[in-house]
Amino acid sequence: MLSVADIEKDTRVRVIASLLQKLPRENFVVLQFLMEFLTRVAEHSEINKMTISNLAVVFGPNLVWSKEEVS
Repeated sequence: MLSVADIEKDTRVRVIASLLQKLPRENFVVLQFLMEFLTRVAEHSEINKMTISNLAVVFGPNLVWSKEEVS
């Protein structure tokens, strides 16, 4: 997923869709739930101060691990 940022914008959506289809069903459901939850949190950012940037700071390191950390 991290290498998706290096792909041209025109191709990026297709590549992401392909990667999501390859996820095990359980992982996809958890990811979908998390994205819906984070969207709801961001919708109330004027109250909770959790903008998209703040959510990325808090959740990003927990969602994106390097291969060295997983081993």
